[in-house]
Amino acid sequence: MSVTRSKTAAEYLDYLRRNDQESEALFQDLLIGVTEFFRDPENFIFLKEKALPALFSRRDENTDLRAWFAGCATGEEVYSAAMVICEYFEEHGIQCPVQLFGTDIDPNTIEKARQGVYLQNIAAQMSPERLQRFFSRDGDRYRVEKAIREPVVFAVQDILRDPPFTQLDLLFCRNLLIYLEPEAQKRLISILHYSLKPEGLLVLGSSESTGGFGGFFNKLDKRHSIYQKKEGPAAARPAIEFPVRERRPEQRAQYILPGSRGKPPESSDIARAIERLLLKKHTPSCMIVDQAGRIIHVHGRTGKYLELPEGPQDLDVSSMAREGLQFDLSSALRRASASKKEIRRPRVRVKTDSKFEEIDLTVTPLSEPPPLENTFMILFEESRGPSETSAANGPEEGEFDPEPRRNRELEQELMKIQEDYKSALEELRASNEDLRSTNEELQSTNEELESSREELQSLNEELNTVNAELQNKNEALSEAYLSITHVLNSTKIAIVFLNNDLTVKRFTPEAAGLINLIETDIGRPISHISHNLKIDDLPQRVKSVADTRSAVEDEVQTRDGHWYRMCIMIHRNKGNRIEGTVLTFINIDAQKKAQAEIGRLGGQEDP
Repeated sequence: MSVTRSKTAAEYLDYLRRNDQESEALFQDLLIGVTEFFRDPENFIFLKEKALPALFSRRDENTDLRAWFAGCATGEEVYSAAMVICEYFEEHGIQCPVQLFGTDIDPNTIEKARQGVYLQNIAAQMSPERLQRFFSRDGDRYRVEKAIREPVVFAVQDILRDPPFTQLDLLFCRNLLIYLEPEAQKRLISILHYSLKPEGLLVLGSSESTGGFGGFFNKLDKRHSIYQKKEGPAAARPAIEFPVRERRPEQRAQYILPGSRGKPPESSDIARAIERLLLKKHTPSCMIVDQAGRIIHVHGRTGKYLELPEGPQDLDVSSMAREGLQFDLSSALRRASASKKEIRRPRVRVKTDSKFEEIDLTVTPLSEPPPLENTFMILFEESRGPSETSAANGPEEGEFDPEPRRNRELEQELMKIQEDYKSALEELRASNEDLRSTNEELQSTNEELESSREELQSLNEELNTVNAELQNKNEALSEAYLSITHVLNSTKIAIVFLNNDLTVKRFTPEAAGLINLIETDIGRPISHISHNLKIDDLPQRVKSVADTRSAVEDEVQTRDGHWYRMCIMIHRNKGNRIEGTVLTFINIDAQKKAQAEIGRLGGQEDP
């Protein structure tokens, strides 16, 4: 509001709605891009000495090492990990493909991370050996070397709205949770748990934790927030709300040639029109379904083979199959899903309207392109050649001609179902044993907690007793100190206590008339304080006593004519340990007057 000179919040809100540039400026001001190379170096020491050896002790040789750095800002954390991984590989002779993903919501910081160029002050953030090995000098800046830049991929991502990376060995998400509300934290932790491989490592900030999801992670390091994913049955995993949204406009692919002003050339339109025509005229009817059999996309006219059933619609292709097709279609889908191979059913008899037709049914598992991974293409082709049973003398409506092949397949399906049932039964028994064992462990833990609670109660009572005794001793000490203070004050003796460094520790009120002391002088050197004595070397005398450990006595006179016997000596505690020096001043005016009177009388008697 100050920058835009808005007088009220409502005025600034109106300005924000009318000005797109202000929205971007506010967004940039809200971001916190604090990062540096090897920030919290203990985390990277843990990565090199413990995390990487543990990962490679159980890693499959044919898989890549995958790590994700969420909220990476300008990329220093990603490159730090890349340096550590490179050093570990060279020290242990490991050759392994590495994929490091750095993401951030700010496109500007991601662009800087991609460039990999940093100011000279990074020399203070790492050892000279690493700086020389992994960076090259570029004028007054340092540029990341190709060896650690190649395995790193940077991308703009909103971690709460965009799909996450998966199958990760390492996941760094440091100092991001602390800026989120509790509900957003729960969503994000469930996403992080899903993204990791079994026993994958999660690194959070030093002041962050997994909160209510602690049961899904093992904490590996007590001082730092480093966790290992616990893998369990699906029912025991945290519920996850997958972040999925439409791609931002700037991310959508645009196949526009330079100089075309946003319009593709005519030849591109013609090519696409020809492709659509060929697909329509010469490609048989087909559809794409997911693993559950739900229809994703339909091409061509499939109404001859599918029809909508009565009741609620879920677009399950098996329930939509017409008479004669349902068994072969569901069987082919199951076999294709189990074998990952193409399944073909020739001459399947399907009832269309009032007659039967023979078609060739093909179900093909798809693995690429990536958007179609784990889906199936179902192809409907009219059978070629003469049919064994013509439509004219085919079976009447409602009839069904059982075939031996189908009976065999039904038997095979039944056997497979029985095997699956036995396997499920064994898993259920094993789960039951695990639950029984877990229940016993929980009971044992509960007993231990109850015992610990009783011990804590007993300890609390002891602490209360000790606290009461300490309070009583404190009161007694306070009374003793007051008594000693009253005694010292009543003696009318000027006393000054000094520490070993010759600073004022405490003094009696009588001393304030000889040495100009006030309460605020406690802790000041004695040499910094003026006095009313006719001697110039008082600090030197005190220092001499402190050095030689020998007491000094002398008669001194004040500037207003009073006489005192000054004594400077070492002050020791109960254990005979020197705690400083003490100065005492005893008034001897009466003694001096008596001596003077005796001297005067003696002078009169001599004649």
